[in-house]
Amino acid sequence: MKRLICLFFVLLLCLFCGCSTEENKALANNDSSQAAGVISRDDIMFLNADNESVYRVVRPDGDFAVTGVAQYVCGRMRTLLGAKVRNTSDAEDGTDQYEILLGDSDRPEVEAAREYLFTQNGGRYGDYIICTIGKKIVIFSHSADALKTAAEYFIENIVNPDGIKGGIKHVYKVEGNFTDITINSVPIGRFSFVRPHYNSSYLTELEMEKAVEQVYSETGYRLKILHDTYHKEQTYEIIVGDCEREGVEKITGYDDFKITVSGTKVFINGGSAHATAMGVAEFSKSLGGNISDSDSVVNTYSEALRNYDVGTTLYKTWGEDFDGEEINTVVWRVGDPTAKWEGLNGKAQVRSSDPDDVYIKDGCFYITAREDDEYYYGGVIQTYGTYKYGYIEMSSKIPHGRGFWTALYLCSDDRYSATDLSVPMLASPEYDVMECFGNSEHYQANIHSWPRNGADGLYGWEHISLDNTHGNEKRYHSPDNGIVLGYDFHTYGMMWDSEKVTFTCDGDAFFSYDTTTNEQDIETNNHNVWIRIAMNVGSATNPEPGITEDPNDWRNTGRFVVDWVNVYQKNDGKCTLNGSVLD
Repeated sequence: MKRLICLFFVLLLCLFCGCSTEENKALANNDSSQAAGVISRDDIMFLNADNESVYRVVRPDGDFAVTGVAQYVCGRMRTLLGAKVRNTSDAEDGTDQYEILLGDSDRPEVEAAREYLFTQNGGRYGDYIICTIGKKIVIFSHSADALKTAAEYFIENIVNPDGIKGGIKHVYKVEGNFTDITINSVPIGRFSFVRPHYNSSYLTELEMEKAVEQVYSETGYRLKILHDTYHKEQTYEIIVGDCEREGVEKITGYDDFKITVSGTKVFINGGSAHATAMGVAEFSKSLGGNISDSDSVVNTYSEALRNYDVGTTLYKTWGEDFDGEEINTVVWRVGDPTAKWEGLNGKAQVRSSDPDDVYIKDGCFYITAREDDEYYYGGVIQTYGTYKYGYIEMSSKIPHGRGFWTALYLCSDDRYSATDLSVPMLASPEYDVMECFGNSEHYQANIHSWPRNGADGLYGWEHISLDNTHGNEKRYHSPDNGIVLGYDFHTYGMMWDSEKVTFTCDGDAFFSYDTTTNEQDIETNNHNVWIRIAMNVGSATNPEPGITEDPNDWRNTGRFVVDWVNVYQKNDGKCTLNGSVLD
């Protein structure tokens, strides 16, 4: 008798909770009291008396991964029902509307379904739920692939012109040998990483991505990485860096980092980009069992680095934080007195070394635009030492306005044959980590080879991209409408090895080169380079020529401000540093 009772409950469980080996085919909702008030039991109809679709399909606004799923659902429902089904986003008001909500739509019913899936079934990354809540049919999963599978199940097993008796509740639950990780006894699956929207480091992003993969492999939960200004504060957050969140502590020691576990929040921050990244890496090491307030950590980057293999780990090999009173002329060559370019209005462009134009103030390096009757003045500093391979990153505020050309770029002096200085040597590189031609709605990254074999077969000093294009994909555009990059500090970076070069902004990679496609590209990518931070003013030939007529641009944004620039490398026998400056 006991075996029969146990068998009955096993069958009942299978009826309402899908698994990876056998999905639940039942549609009637006979929920226990645990589901009361969450999942609706009312009969549903897909067509009204005029044979028109009762429901419209709603997708999250701006979530392009769900767009294809929404199109699939609408198309298949139209075929099955013989009626057109409207496809819209959750930006449209859904009050008192019959809707099929796909993915993480901004509706309270989705939040209720997500919570039900988590509390009753674990709510791991590959799980999904299809259910009725009031006038909504919710199809939800954290995974885009699982959401597509859920939509297919909905079409194949649920949608029909006769409707559904007793509502819908179908749950699919992935199987796996999962372990539990909790923070103050809360399952880690409830948490999300939160990072600054602006001026976040790619090094920190990489460490967060590693932590996400670690948690996923161990627990089946894939934590989201959210931008602070894009997402309102949540109950459970792992807050990384100087986020716009209550309780964030700014770390003043450049080498210091701190991990603070406090209730439903974890704060990880450092006094530098690499110290913050190290904080995330150290937090990842602690992920196991229950993490509590007593697991908070205060440490330094230098001390923690002792426990890492620098042959495989990027670590800081050189950096400049501009915290002195004046430019360190042992490190930097200031100005370029021999360089002049054609400018607007009959003037010339020059790169000044005048301390009124090129200077350090309040922990930042400045190049300030200036003009007189003869010249437009910009400026430049260039390292004496050189390096090869690794990751370079700069935090800076670039000017905005026509005529302000700014760049962080890397070049080699290997431009002539070692045996005959009159013969140009092909494949001397220029890496444009950040190049902005004044309109800071966007900037461009690129790799050039100097000089280049011209179409006429002659060697010329004109330079062109390695892939012979200037495509728009190499541009990074401001992610926020109406807010240009010149309004704030941003991080600009380049990851560089013998096979690939990747460009980053504010912690996100946006474009990569494969540098192994031909012999010249391979040779171009195999030189030591010096670092140059430069600004020109009043160009007549740049892609966006002109000079701003707005005096506010000169007064308020006509300056290139650099907070810091760092180089990170591996001790792998491939990365190099040359000159005492970069040792």
